[in-house]
Amino acid sequence: MNEEKSKKMLAVMIEKQKAYDQAVLEKMGMSKPPKMENIVLALIDEMGELNHELKSDWCYWKKSQKQKDKIAIGEELADVWHFALSLICYTGCDKYVLKKIQFDGSLTNRKDLPISFYETRILDKAETIRRYFDMSVVCVCIQNSAYLMIAHLIDFSARLGYDFDKVYIEYWRKNEKNWDRVRGNY
Repeated sequence: MNEEKSKKMLAVMIEKQKAYDQAVLEKMGMSKPPKMENIVLALIDEMGELNHELKSDWCYWKKSQKQKDKIAIGEELADVWHFALSLICYTGCDKYVLKKIQFDGSLTNRKDLPISFYETRILDKAETIRRYFDMSVVCVCIQNSAYLMIAHLIDFSARLGYDFDKVYIEYWRKNEKNWDRVRGNY
């Protein structure tokens, strides 16, 4: 993966997120940013929606599970990215994340993460989701935590089959849909 290209794409996503968040604040008549815990709750909710789209991977007790819908999975993953980026922007950690982030593949190869996240095996999707929930609740204000949240989200996306080029495309697609909603009466 081209590190420089991925960082530029992430920078574009961050700028688009800042503009979108500002438009939402204006449309809703808010003079200050939402509470961080509300953004975290929205992030967790979107992770739940993504988890539901992946239900056929983990729901062992139901034979009539619907097939995975790649379009819905991509959209829900983009929603997760939107709220994760909102968190890093509202906490002022965006420049730090852009400076520090690496697009080197799996977290299992990362030497810059705390040892507690160091794994020698590939985590299954349910374990990855559980760890991401843990990180999203814990990783709100501290710069390094914001970086870890995005690093884990990059890894999580890859585990779902979305390299950063695909994440960028899905984010862009959903961002356009979100802007249509701001312009309308969503």
